[in-house]
Amino acid sequence: MGESKASVWPNFKRTDYGLTGSTGATAILKIYFFSCPPLASLHSPSGHTSFSVVSGGVAAIAAGERSVAWQRVAIWLAGIALFVGIGLSRIALGDHSPLEVEIGLLVGLIALAIFASGYSRSTRRRGGLVLLIVVVVAVAALAHGRKLEFEDLLRSLGLRWHIHAHACG
Repeated sequence: MGESKASVWPNFKRTDYGLTGSTGATAILKIYFFSCPPLASLHSPSGHTSFSVVSGGVAAIAAGERSVAWQRVAIWLAGIALFVGIGLSRIALGDHSPLEVEIGLLVGLIALAIFASGYSRSTRRRGGLVLLIVVVVAVAALAHGRKLEFEDLLRSLGLRWHIHAHACG
Protein backbone atom coordinates (compact mmCIF):
# COMPACT_ATOMS: atom_id res chain seq x y z
CA MET A 1 0.00 0.00 0.00
CA GLY A 2 0.97 3.64 -0.13
CA GLU A 3 3.51 5.00 2.29
CA SER A 4 2.69 7.88 4.54
CA LYS A 5 4.18 11.19 3.48
CA ALA A 6 5.88 11.55 6.86
CA SER A 7 7.89 8.33 6.42
CA VAL A 8 9.26 9.28 3.00
CA TRP A 9 9.65 13.06 3.15
CA PRO A 10 12.54 13.33 5.67
CA ASN A 11 14.62 10.81 3.70
CA PHE A 12 13.86 12.57 0.44
CA LYS A 13 14.94 15.88 1.98
CA ARG A 14 18.21 14.36 3.17
CA THR A 15 19.06 13.33 -0.39
CA ASP A 16 18.18 16.81 -1.64
CA TYR A 17 20.41 18.43 0.96
CA GLY A 18 23.26 16.16 -0.02
CA LEU A 19 22.95 16.99 -3.70
CA THR A 20 22.54 20.74 -3.34
CA GLY A 21 24.69 21.13 -0.25
CA SER A 22 27.96 20.63 -2.10
CA THR A 23 27.30 23.43 -4.57
CA GLY A 24 25.91 25.81 -1.95
CA ALA A 25 28.68 25.18 0.58
CA THR A 26 31.39 25.55 -2.06
CA ALA A 27 29.90 28.85 -3.29
CA ILE A 28 29.64 30.24 0.26
CA LEU A 29 33.21 29.22 1.05
CA LYS A 30 34.46 30.77 -2.19
CA ILE A 31 32.77 34.09 -1.38
CA TYR A 32 34.15 34.06 2.16
CA PHE A 33 37.69 33.05 1.15
CA PHE A 34 37.78 35.64 -1.65
CA SER A 35 36.73 38.21 0.94
CA CYS A 36 38.93 37.09 3.83
CA PRO A 37 41.52 34.51 2.80
CA PRO A 38 42.71 32.77 6.00
CA LEU A 39 45.91 31.56 4.29
CA ALA A 40 47.90 32.74 1.29
CA SER A 41 47.18 29.44 -0.51
CA LEU A 42 43.44 29.46 0.21
CA HIS A 43 41.20 31.60 -2.01
CA SER A 44 38.80 29.29 -3.79
CA PRO A 45 37.83 25.75 -2.73
CA SER A 46 37.68 23.47 -5.76
CA GLY A 47 34.10 23.28 -6.97
CA HIS A 48 35.17 20.83 -9.68
CA THR A 49 36.43 18.47 -6.99
CA SER A 50 33.38 18.78 -4.72
CA PHE A 51 30.97 18.37 -7.64
CA SER A 52 32.87 15.35 -9.00
CA VAL A 53 32.78 13.65 -5.59
CA VAL A 54 29.01 14.13 -5.34
CA SER A 55 28.14 13.29 -8.95
CA GLY A 56 30.54 10.34 -9.13
CA GLY A 57 29.43 9.10 -5.72
CA VAL A 58 25.73 9.35 -6.55
CA ALA A 59 26.34 7.48 -9.81
CA ALA A 60 28.34 4.81 -7.94
CA ILE A 61 25.60 4.41 -5.32
CA ALA A 62 22.92 4.07 -7.98
CA ALA A 63 24.95 1.75 -10.22
CA GLY A 64 26.16 -0.39 -7.33
CA GLU A 65 22.77 -0.81 -5.73
CA ARG A 66 21.89 -4.02 -7.56
CA SER A 67 25.43 -5.21 -8.25
CA VAL A 68 27.31 -8.10 -6.71
CA ALA A 69 30.10 -7.27 -4.27
CA TRP A 70 33.04 -7.33 -6.72
CA GLN A 71 31.16 -5.13 -9.20
CA ARG A 72 30.26 -2.67 -6.45
CA VAL A 73 33.96 -2.44 -5.48
CA ALA A 74 34.94 -1.86 -9.14
CA ILE A 75 32.25 0.84 -9.49
CA TRP A 76 33.44 2.61 -6.33
CA LEU A 77 37.09 2.42 -7.42
CA ALA A 78 36.13 3.99 -10.77
CA GLY A 79 34.27 6.77 -8.93
CA ILE A 80 37.25 7.41 -6.65
CA ALA A 81 39.62 7.46 -9.65
CA LEU A 82 37.34 10.03 -11.30
CA PHE A 83 37.34 12.53 -8.46
CA VAL A 84 41.00 12.02 -7.58
CA GLY A 85 41.89 12.60 -11.23
CA ILE A 86 39.78 15.75 -11.39
CA GLY A 87 41.31 17.08 -8.16
CA LEU A 88 44.85 16.40 -9.40
CA SER A 89 44.04 18.04 -12.73
CA ARG A 90 42.94 21.23 -10.92
CA ILE A 91 46.35 21.36 -9.20
CA ALA A 92 48.28 20.50 -12.38
CA LEU A 93 46.46 23.23 -14.34
CA GLY A 94 47.35 25.74 -11.61
CA ASP A 95 43.69 26.54 -10.95
CA HIS A 96 43.82 25.48 -7.29
CA SER A 97 46.32 24.79 -4.53
CA PRO A 98 46.41 21.32 -2.93
CA LEU A 99 44.65 22.80 0.13
CA GLU A 100 41.81 24.18 -2.03
CA VAL A 101 41.36 20.76 -3.66
CA GLU A 102 41.36 19.09 -0.22
CA ILE A 103 38.62 21.44 0.98
CA GLY A 104 36.60 20.72 -2.17
CA LEU A 105 37.08 17.00 -1.50
CA LEU A 106 35.91 17.39 2.10
CA VAL A 107 32.82 19.41 1.09
CA GLY A 108 31.95 16.80 -1.55
CA LEU A 109 32.43 13.87 0.85
CA ILE A 110 30.22 15.48 3.50
CA ALA A 111 27.50 16.18 0.94
CA LEU A 112 27.78 12.62 -0.44
CA ALA A 113 27.49 11.17 3.08
CA ILE A 114 24.32 13.20 3.66
CA PHE A 115 22.92 12.02 0.32
CA ALA A 116 23.86 8.38 0.98
CA SER A 117 22.30 8.50 4.45
CA GLY A 118 18.96 9.60 3.03
CA TYR A 119 19.20 7.32 0.01
CA SER A 120 19.91 4.16 2.02
CA ARG A 121 16.97 4.82 4.33
CA SER A 122 14.52 5.61 1.57
CA THR A 123 11.95 2.89 0.98
CA ARG A 124 10.47 4.24 -2.20
CA ARG A 125 11.59 3.50 -5.74
CA ARG A 126 14.52 5.49 -7.01
CA GLY A 127 13.42 6.18 -10.58
CA GLY A 128 13.94 9.89 -10.04
CA LEU A 129 17.64 9.31 -9.42
CA VAL A 130 18.13 8.00 -12.95
CA LEU A 131 16.56 11.18 -14.31
CA LEU A 132 18.81 13.26 -12.03
CA ILE A 133 21.93 11.45 -13.29
CA VAL A 134 20.84 11.99 -16.91
CA VAL A 135 20.31 15.71 -16.25
CA VAL A 136 23.70 16.06 -14.50
CA VAL A 137 25.49 14.30 -17.37
CA ALA A 138 23.64 16.45 -19.94
CA VAL A 139 24.52 19.70 -18.14
CA ALA A 140 28.15 18.61 -17.79
CA ALA A 141 28.29 17.74 -21.50
CA LEU A 142 26.75 21.07 -22.51
CA ALA A 143 29.12 23.05 -20.27
CA HIS A 144 32.22 21.07 -21.24
CA GLY A 145 34.91 23.33 -22.63
CA ARG A 146 33.02 26.55 -21.95
CA LYS A 147 34.27 29.29 -19.67
CA LEU A 148 31.58 29.86 -17.11
CA GLU A 149 31.60 33.14 -15.22
CA PHE A 150 30.53 31.77 -11.83
CA GLU A 151 34.02 32.05 -10.35
CA ASP A 152 34.24 35.71 -11.41
CA LEU A 153 30.80 36.39 -9.92
CA LEU A 154 31.73 34.76 -6.60
CA ARG A 155 35.05 36.66 -6.50
CA SER A 156 33.19 39.91 -7.14
CA LEU A 157 30.68 39.17 -4.38
CA GLY A 158 33.49 38.34 -1.95
CA LEU A 159 35.39 41.51 -2.72
CA ARG A 160 32.24 43.60 -2.47
CA TRP A 161 31.42 42.04 0.89
CA HIS A 162 34.97 42.73 2.09
CA ILE A 163 34.83 46.38 1.04
CA HIS A 164 31.30 47.25 2.16
CA ALA A 165 30.90 45.12 5.26
CA HIS A 166 34.45 45.28 6.56
CA ALA A 167 34.06 41.51 6.86
CA CYS A 168 37.62 40.64 7.87
CA GLY A 169 37.73 43.03 10.81
